Amino acid sequence: MIQEDVYDGRDNTIWLGLRVARELIPLNLITNAELFVGDNLRFNAETLGGSGADKPFDWTSYGDQGILILRLGHLSVPLATYLCKLVIYTQESPSGVLWDYLRLRFKAI
Repeated sequence: MIQEDVYDGRDNTIWLGLRVARELIPLNLITNAELFVGDNLRFNAETLGGSGADKPFDWTSYGDQGILILRLGHLSVPLATYLCKLVIYTQESPSGVLWDYLRLRFKAI
């Protein structure tokens, strides 16, 4: 399980290598991504403006290398530690694939 700190109001990033059979996969087929934070919060890339260098989800900057970048410090999340689920959507998986669990600690500095 991935464990990371997210600093409230800061621009820190979390870089995730998305793999199948231990190989990084190109992310050009991703159509959407969602992060479920605990039981009550859900962040959807599509409703947050898609993918890009200035977005919370970024599978375009390094997607050809299999890297998904999360920028979560500016989301409205109460400070605490959460078990989160990352779901990835493609045209082949329109209902989404639960990709990984993350333990994220949202904190102030």
